[in-house]
Amino acid sequence: MLKSMQLTQDHFQIEDQQLDGTTAHAVERALGYICKAAGLKTYQTTEIDSLTPKAKPKAPQYVTAFYLPQFHPIAENDRWWGKGYTEWTSVVAAEPNFSGHAHPVLPADLGFYDLRVPETLAEQAKMAKAAGIDAFCAYYYWFDGQRLLEKPIDLVLDRPDVEFPFYLCWANESWRRNWDGLSGEILMPQTYFPGFAGDLARDIARYMRDPRYQRPDGIRPRFVIYRPEDMPDPAAAVEQMRQVWRDEGIGEVELGAVLFHVDGDSPVKDNLFDFWVEMPPHGLVKSNAYLFGGPDGNKMQTSVMQGFSGLIYDYAKAAAYATSSAYTKRLPKTTIAGIMPSWDNTARRGDKAHIAYGANVGTFRRWLHSLLEKRIAGSYREELWINAWNEWAEKAVLEPTKQNGDAYLKVLAEFCGDKTQKET
Repeated sequence: MLKSMQLTQDHFQIEDQQLDGTTAHAVERALGYICKAAGLKTYQTTEIDSLTPKAKPKAPQYVTAFYLPQFHPIAENDRWWGKGYTEWTSVVAAEPNFSGHAHPVLPADLGFYDLRVPETLAEQAKMAKAAGIDAFCAYYYWFDGQRLLEKPIDLVLDRPDVEFPFYLCWANESWRRNWDGLSGEILMPQTYFPGFAGDLARDIARYMRDPRYQRPDGIRPRFVIYRPEDMPDPAAAVEQMRQVWRDEGIGEVELGAVLFHVDGDSPVKDNLFDFWVEMPPHGLVKSNAYLFGGPDGNKMQTSVMQGFSGLIYDYAKAAAYATSSAYTKRLPKTTIAGIMPSWDNTARRGDKAHIAYGANVGTFRRWLHSLLEKRIAGSYREELWINAWNEWAEKAVLEPTKQNGDAYLKVLAEFCGDKTQKET
């Protein structure tokens, strides 16, 4: 937490017996708040001997992180965004939207990687395993038979020596120029031609035959659909997929979907899928959490850049709502509990970004601890889902950064890295 402030010697005044008002004094006083933000407590030294260490909450039985395969150039992105475009192009160009806004966020240990390099995938999987992550759920971009950004996952199939536990999520949104999947110029449409579900299932089957393709229940390969409500007839499409997988010799598939609608207004019935994936921040930002752009106007305690027209909300309030009964009682019973390290799509949307203010290593630790204490026992198969491993342009990142080092991975390992605890 102190490291993430990126303070240097130049930030500190020369100490000349000042009683207050220096950076050193400010850091000293900040320590208590840093501990509180992380869900820790401070004690007098005289209290130490009488303290009884508190047991850690139960670890999740299985941990998944969304995985973005966009870090390599493709012809389509060259045409839409400029020659050589990758996700890094947007990440390094991000500029602050308010005073103290940490941008750009830059990679540390793995550098500006290219996912066409197998050693990168192997190193990512090694880091994830050490932190307690069991699998990556990689986005699969399939548009009526045309695929995009397929090279990293196909590389895994070509390299059986690369340890990379994964399963796939069909990212079935149309690609749009404003990156929200809902509005703006369509770059790559998703049209759902007759028979699309069967063709998709046949295409996916080869991945399910790979020994690294995950079967979290030990029997069925797992597959996730990002927006099932976008399909013309979700029930018919799901049944066609399941039948094709049977015909292909795959057998029964554990089929899930992302839960975007938590208010009961989804056209898709809860029992159509084996499970639902909770994907923060969707459904977690209530009106009282808004700091800018909400019903109460500007509540930020720092200056916002002129021209900013996005949304800023309190990460801690979204986290608290995620474990409240008011929220959880509206979820399908087969929901996998989700968490996000941060959320900030400034790199993609500039001054129209949506930003979780106060997202940091400490507040992530506090949310994770609370989630494991209050919700993991009722989560589907006691699983945990993280959004995300490497969504750099949305600042939802567990990978090491220049600002935070590997602190997010250390927090995750603290609660999820003990495999023996999972097994018991």
